Amino acid sequence: MAGLQDIFLAGIGALSITNEKAKETIDKLIEQGQISLEQGKAFSDELQHKAEAAAKDAAATATETAKDVSSLAGDAARAATARAAGFVSPIEELSIEARMKAMSPEDRAAFVERIQKIATDIDASAAEVAEAEVCDDAEPAADADKSAE
Repeated sequence: MAGLQDIFLAGIGALSITNEKAKETIDKLIEQGQISLEQGKAFSDELQHKAEAAAKDAAATATETAKDVSSLAGDAARAATARAAGFVSPIEELSIEARMKAMSPEDRAAFVERIQKIATDIDASAAEVAEAEVCDDAEPAADADKSAE
C-alpha cells in the first residue's frame, strides 16, 4: 500500500511542478505583451481547475486501485491456503479468472510473472530442503562405515 501512496504523491508533485511552470510561462507571456492580463488569468484559472480535477481523478483511481490490490491480496491468500490444503475451489478459480480479466494485458503479464517467481522460489526452497535431508541421511552412514573399520 505504501508503494501506491508514493506513486500517488509523486503524481501530485509532478502536477504541482507542471502547474508552477505553466504559471511562469503565462507570466512571461504577459510581460512580453503576447497575451493580456485577463487572458493569462483565464488560462491560469482553467489550468488550476483542470489540475484539481486531475488530482481528484488520481485520488479516486488510487483509492480504487488500493481496494483492488487489497482484494487481490485476500484472494491470493485464500487461494494459497486452499492450494496448501491440496485444492482450489471452483469459486476461487472463477474469482482469480475474473480479476485477471479485469486487468490490462500489461498488469496481467506482471501478475503472472510474480506468480511464476513465487512458484520458482517455492520449488527452489523445496529442493534445498530435500538436498539438506539427503545430506543429513548420508552422514550417519558414513560415520558407521568409519567405526566398522
